[in-house]
Parts: sequence; structure tokens; C-alpha cells
Amino acid sequence: MDINTPIVFSDGTYVFNKLKQKYISHKKGRFILAASGSGKSYYVCNQKEKHWIDGDYFWHITNADLLSEEWVYDMKVVMEVNNRSDVMTQQAIKQGLWIVGSSNN
Repeated sequence: MDINTPIVFSDGTYVFNKLKQKYISHKKGRFILAASGSGKSYYVCNQKEKHWIDGDYFWHITNADLLSEEWVYDMKVVMEVNNRSDVMTQQAIKQGLWIVGSSNN
């Protein structure tokens, strides 16, 4: 999907239920903000129990981050992606999921 594609809010029950099958959900959701290159993905891939979800993966599957691996220097686009990521992160927290990532406002 292109960054210029208009988005709408819809029922995310299916997506969150699938995540809860793969990852442990908790009474209280959490978000850890960590810098790029700090080892987030390595930590998530090597955790013994699947508590933490990699933000890059999470934001991609929820269509919050439509940029994938592209580096975008247009701050307007970066802020839009960060806003989308914030909305999805808040939904994950409400669902008791733990996200670690580097995208937020």
C-alpha cells in the first residue's frame, strides 16, 4: 500500500486475536521506546517467552507504517507515519500487548 492511499478505521479484532495467539497478552499493555539500532529486533527474536512484539512488525501488519524499510526524509510523511503508529500502539496497549519500537510522536 502506498503512503498516499487513504485509510479508514475498521474493526481490528481479527488482527489482535491473531497476535494474542502468537504473543502473550497481559493485564496491562506496555510500550518501550528505544533508539534505532539498539537491538530491539534481536531481543524480540531471541526472547524465551513471546512477551514483546517488534514495533516494526506490528506497525507493518496494521498498515500504520506503509514505508517498510524505506528511509524518508520528508518530515511531513514521517510525522504521518508516526501518528498512525501511535494510534495502533495505543490499541495494542488496550489489548494488553507489549510493543518495543522506535516510532512515535
